[in-house]
Amino acid sequence: MFRRILRVFILDADVFEEVGRDESATLQAFIIVTVIAFLVAVSSAIRALLLTVGFGAANTVIGVTEGLVGDIVPFDLPLFNPVSAFFSNLAGVYVAWLLWALVTWLIGEYVFKGDAGFGEMARIIGFSMSPRVISVFGFLPIPGIGLLAGLIGWGWAIIAGFIGIRQGLELSTGKTIFTIVLSMITIFVVNQFVVGPLFAQIF
Repeated sequence: MFRRILRVFILDADVFEEVGRDESATLQAFIIVTVIAFLVAVSSAIRALLLTVGFGAANTVIGVTEGLVGDIVPFDLPLFNPVSAFFSNLAGVYVAWLLWALVTWLIGEYVFKGDAGFGEMARIIGFSMSPRVISVFGFLPIPGIGLLAGLIGWGWAIIAGFIGIRQGLELSTGKTIFTIVLSMITIFVVNQFVVGPLFAQIF
């Protein structure tokens, strides 16, 4: 499994065909997604905690200052719930995996008449998400590092997914790009408007 992950990082096209054919790699893909989900969730929770502590202190200073000299800032800086951040991001990674695989399979199967089952797509997409482990650095209290780590992790995963989808479904470059764009839009909408608000309400 680790050798395959390294091959994903170097964007070896053959590894995607290999895991697509290997039904035993389904468990490996699940393990990869689970590790990524946990790391992303922990990183998000730590970042939320650091922001809450920092913004909470800033709100206190603003409140004391305003008590002395009057209104300075017409609003309080937002606070974040680390527990909600943990579980929403944990679920979000699984949702991203399953939706990416599902949308890819549906488009490949019924629109472009590709020859790959859902299980094959789930394995390919699961391994393609390996680079998202970079997102673990998102908790570092350095301005811009969290966003940069997330963008690099997702960007690398999308490139790996592009290669995997093209290989697995035997699609042209244009059709592969169309499939990925539609998948990313679906993932964004579901995580932004369903998963995130749901866990915010629970926690």
